[in-house]
Amino acid sequence: MKLYKDDMNEFYALEILSWQYEPPYDFYNGEVSREGMMELLVKDYYTILDENKQLVGFFCIGEGAQVPTTDYNYNNLFVDIGFGLKPDLTDQGNGDDFLSFIMEQAKRMGDCKNLRLTVASFNERAIHLYKKHKFTETTRFLFHGTEFIVMIQE
Repeated sequence: MKLYKDDMNEFYALEILSWQYEPPYDFYNGEVSREGMMELLVKDYYTILDENKQLVGFFCIGEGAQVPTTDYNYNNLFVDIGFGLKPDLTDQGNGDDFLSFIMEQAKRMGDCKNLRLTVASFNERAIHLYKKHKFTETTRFLFHGTEFIVMIQE
């Protein structure tokens, strides 16, 4: 699948916020709200389109990719990445190309080549993918009753 980065806009943000994942991944479901729209439109969020210019996912770098907790200190030694794949494209073998594309974009856009991501610990299929791409666990913390894992790629 050939992928392209584009700027986030209101049309894409509304579509992303309406995505509905199956349990247990419904943890990642968005909600169409002013706050949700502002998050996607104000912070460093980008869309990922396929060769037909159809929305397949999104990614963010920096603060938008961080879990807002005091239990972990996000330092500036890494570029934080966060992302989401359209629900009907998950669990179909798209993860490798999708993550590789995001990593390439983040390294181009960030001030350093070291990447960091934070993932809910129950998301075993994502963690498996991240390990395949040489991410390693550094720490875990709780936020609003959910355990998160911080993973880095140096």
